[in-house]
Formats: sequence, structure tokens, C-alpha cells
Amino acid sequence: MIINEIYKMRVRTTAILLFLLLLMVLFLAFRDFAIASVARVPENVEESIPKIFRKMLGSGLAELAERLKEDDFYLWSQWLGKNFGQFVPFVALIISFPLFAREKEKKTLYFLLTRKTRKEVYVSKVLSGALMLVLILISMTILPFLITKILGWDISLSKLPAYCLQVTAGGLTFYALFLLFSILSKDQVKPMILGIMVLVGDAFLGLLGRLEVLNLYPYIMGKNVFYEGKMQWNYTWGSTAAITFFVVLGWIIFKNQDF
Repeated sequence: MIINEIYKMRVRTTAILLFLLLLMVLFLAFRDFAIASVARVPENVEESIPKIFRKMLGSGLAELAERLKEDDFYLWSQWLGKNFGQFVPFVALIISFPLFAREKEKKTLYFLLTRKTRKEVYVSKVLSGALMLVLILISMTILPFLITKILGWDISLSKLPAYCLQVTAGGLTFYALFLLFSILSKDQVKPMILGIMVLVGDAFLGLLGRLEVLNLYPYIMGKNVFYEGKMQWNYTWGSTAAITFFVVLGWIIFKNQDF
């Protein structure tokens, strides 16, 4: 049944991979343009940027332009820390939101439950979505490192395992939460809207003082891995606990639902 569920996801999985591959090609091809664009920004412009956006920017524009010339920094900041990293939760949403909601909307869940138990249906859907998500996240984390290494960039591969683990743990946390939305919904629109609200809301939690700890984007983007060379184990264990909680809660709800 897991193979059948994976087959159902072939279109959106292929579309996601093609989009990310295109994004990766642009990221590699426009490196010189990106560096030149940042370098051309006048120094006084940075002072006119609202404080909230300067905080998101991090380092100054002049410093950023110089650091972008470093192969390792460019790869991390423009891929994991930007283009790919910010899309990880969105990929989790695209994979998860139709898993249960679409079956309810199209009334096909009744047919599934006449052939399989609720536990078999739940496990197959949860695992198939998780497997496809992990495949996408791991491949799109490793591939840019391998390509840039082949191209002769001065790239360190020592941090790659930590990047992979944090991207996967963070992505699966969002996946488990969005899966819960799908279980609770009878159509595909509601889990999508709720998921987008979570994506936007979580990004802005990083600007709200004490609530900053709930912002998973820096963890997914491997900020600590790059700057300090170490895993954020507190977030990793926290993500593991959150994933377990959402999956178990989802099963309890699904097991007792009336369709």
C-alpha cells in the first residue's frame, strides 16, 4: 500500500524536484550577478532599511558582498540559508496537505477502509509522505555540495551530515503538523490555508523576543552548523518530540473519526 501511495504522489513530487533543480541551477549560474548586485547597493541605503528587515539581513551589505566571494559562505547563505532553506516547510506542506483531506473530499477514504484497517491506511499514508519528503530534502541538500565540489569550489563537506540531519528533522516537524491539519479537514483548502499561516507566522516569531525559540527556520538553514560547526541538539530532540506528538495525536484523531 505504501508503494501505491507513493505512486499517487508522483506528480507533485516530480514538480517539486523540477522546481528545486531549476532554483539550484539559477543559484549556481547567477553567482557573479548576485555578488555584483549586493556590492552596487549604496552604503546609505542600508540605514534607510526598516529595523525589522535589518535584523533579518544580519550582517551589513558591504560585509555580505565580500563574504559572498567565499565559496563555502556563498553555498550556505544562498542555498541552505536562503533559496532552499526557506522552501523546506513549503515542500513539507505540498507533500502532506492532500494525504487525508483529498481522500475525504473525493469520498475515496470509504473505499480504502473497506479493504484495509484504519491503522494500515494511516501508517501507509504517513510513511509514504515522510519517505518522499526525506528523499527530496536529503537529495537537494547533498546535490549542490557535490556539484560545486566537482566544479572546483573550495567547499568543506565536513558539515554536510549536520546540515542533512537538521534539514530533515525540521522538515519532518512541519510535515507532522501539516499532516494533522489534513486529518482534521474534509477538503484540501483548509489545510493549505492553515499551513501557509504557519509558514508565515513561524518566520516572524524570530522577531518577537522570547518566542524566537519557536522559529525553526534558522535551525533548518543550519545557521549554527555554519558559524559554530556544531549541531543544535536541543532543537533536534525537540523536533523529534514534536514529530512523535503530532503523529500520535493524528492517529488518535483518525482512529476515532466519523467520516
